[in-house]
Amino acid sequence: FAKLMEHIREVDETENTVICVQVENETGLLGSGREHSALADEKFAGAVPEELVRWLREHPEELSEELSQAFRKEAAEGAGWEMVFGDMAEEVFTAFYTASFVNYVAASCSVLFAFRIRGYGQTLHCHAGSPVWDGHGG
Repeated sequence: FAKLMEHIREVDETENTVICVQVENETGLLGSGREHSALADEKFAGAVPEELVRWLREHPEELSEELSQAFRKEAAEGAGWEMVFGDMAEEVFTAFYTASFVNYVAASCSVLFAFRIRGYGQTLHCHAGSPVWDGHGG
């Protein structure tokens, strides 16, 4: 993705005909709630990342009704996925790590130039530093 963005900058920097790039399209798994590689199993058996728990606690208005009901915000720090999310654990696990990867890929544009990039239904604005989600779907 970084190479593609670099190429776009090289061939389109003066004209600016490319106004937006979509980072991914329909990421996900079919036939399983989550990946079952050794690394994924290890991560799933471990604690939910504190950054995710903190964000969910601080932004309850952003949660779907289903996630809001499943999220056990009173779960102890360092609790595992099933303890924190119950029956939604595999789905939330997959969503978190998929989104983390997409953010990692999107961040590669930030060192190149200011640019709008799209994730599925979301717009990120790349500035010097890192992409910033504008909070709007569509």
